[in-house]
Amino acid sequence: MPPAYSVDEVEAALRAHATELFVAKGITSIQTLPLAGTDLRADQKLQSSGELPIRLRAYYHVPHLFSLDDYLAMGLESGFGNDMFRFGGVKIFVDGAASDGLGRRFPDFKWTQQELNEFVFRAHASRVQLMMHVITDEAHQRAEAAVEAALERDPTPMRHRLEHGGNVLDLDRIQRLATLGLIPIITPPQERGVRPRRSPRYRTLVEEGVQPVAVSDATGTIPVFSPLGAIASMANSAETGGGAPPGEELTFEDALRMHTIWGARAGFEEQDKGSIAVGKLGDFAVLSADPAEVPHEDLFDLEVDATIVGGEVVYERCGRRADPKARAENPFSSHKPG
Repeated sequence: MPPAYSVDEVEAALRAHATELFVAKGITSIQTLPLAGTDLRADQKLQSSGELPIRLRAYYHVPHLFSLDDYLAMGLESGFGNDMFRFGGVKIFVDGAASDGLGRRFPDFKWTQQELNEFVFRAHASRVQLMMHVITDEAHQRAEAAVEAALERDPTPMRHRLEHGGNVLDLDRIQRLATLGLIPIITPPQERGVRPRRSPRYRTLVEEGVQPVAVSDATGTIPVFSPLGAIASMANSAETGGGAPPGEELTFEDALRMHTIWGARAGFEEQDKGSIAVGKLGDFAVLSADPAEVPHEDLFDLEVDATIVGGEVVYERCGRRADPKARAENPFSSHKPG
């Protein structure tokens, strides 16, 4: 494994790219996967100075960073932290890429079913939320079985997540996801005319009460990403430039929920984020047009005019971002405007 980047190197990268990649796209919160302690130190330092106006919820890769025993020994439960930086949980790989560079499929499971069942239960019983990477349908089913077994032993809901999940066609299994409280995390196409590698039943997942979440997998498998592009893709079939299977197109409102209130719910943060209401944090984006009045095929043309975090403007498309030093003494963490 190559050595981690230094704190200074991570800070420089964030200063150079965070606004363009995230803030300018209306993104106010990120669920992130730190690769080393230097990532966390840089994040906290720039948040404190006001130079990183993004709320973070960190999930730690086991066993990449440390073992589950070491992790549980810290005693942290999912949600610990403040409005700007919270502990999210643990990321594991149920399977890996499951194919080679030529697209040839092969089994790539990291656990037996018994091993996975025990790991999931230990995390679940310690109130640690799991991100479970699943690419193949068999890995999806193994994760479902492990969560079902954990809930039989401890019925406390933990909203465990299936990263790259949701590619389930059978209605009974979709309903099972809702029963288990499992959240499929879907990465839709982010641009006009791009077809998905897999075709989740977007509308069916929503209608069955699963409350799926859409994410960009930014800086991971998706080099060009945009929440607005993903919303447009899910609201359109291939005939109008989108990526939804025929009959599975979403309304703008449901596609938006997958990026906002359901995304907040996937991190146990719906009481503070995901909608604009009295007592919430006051994070939102101002768009170039009213999406309720735009034909679905024109949703791809929407742009972000401004991004607001904690009731303060942190990005304006036609202006300049506010001076971070002016906000350094109070970088939004205590603001809860109506």
